Amino acid sequence: MNITPIQIWKDGQLEVAEIFNLRSIHDDLATNAQFSYELRTQGTASSDGLTPAGKLLVTGELSIAGQDYQDWGTDLDVNQWIYDWAANKLGITILYL
Repeated sequence: MNITPIQIWKDGQLEVAEIFNLRSIHDDLATNAQFSYELRTQGTASSDGLTPAGKLLVTGELSIAGQDYQDWGTDLDVNQWIYDWAANKLGITILYL
């Protein structure tokens, strides 16, 4: 997902993150789930589709449970809902182009 650019200090240089990736790493299908996220610079993905676009700047994990988990499961677009939820938790803004 494209995001409003964020300046990040990485390895002694100021970099700009513009890509937000989110991946499910665990879901018990009842009460909670965990996600891995990345913030990356703009770039071109590899032609084989295996290497993501841009330079990796930040990685982390988010957990969802309780009412948030229940709300996620009832939304018509669960993918969009979880991206919006994660972006809100991280204080970033997704650009819907």
